Amino acid sequence: MAEKIQLKLVTPLREVHAGEADMVLLPAFAGEMGILPGHELYMTLLNTGFLVAEDGSEKRYFFVSEGYAEIKDDVVRVLAEVCEPADGIDLERAIEAQKRAEEHLSGSDMTADTVRAQAALMRSLMRQEIVGLR
Repeated sequence: MAEKIQLKLVTPLREVHAGEADMVLLPAFAGEMGILPGHELYMTLLNTGFLVAEDGSEKRYFFVSEGYAEIKDDVVRVLAEVCEPADGIDLERAIEAQKRAEEHLSGSDMTADTVRAQAALMRSLMRQEIVGLR
């Protein structure tokens, strides 16, 4: 059994992070999921939320949305539409996105635009929260 997990975070545009961790916490579809070395083969859809890579006393936080994770042979591969390190999130931009989404939601019926606005609101709130964790 390996002592570390290899973590690879990838979006359609770039590799966001590649490194080692003692433990990885994922926002899995069925709820938060912790992965330690020796984890069995597993694949899951991801919810919008935080991914945390713990290595010793250091924690690295990432915002992820719309993707999946594969755990195989002590490698965690995350393929996500959106993946951002917490220290790369623009807090002002996230606050503005929140305001736009809330304005859209305040006076509309349930339409496809409303569903998109709800998703945008969730992403902006998660980004703001993760900035406070770093």
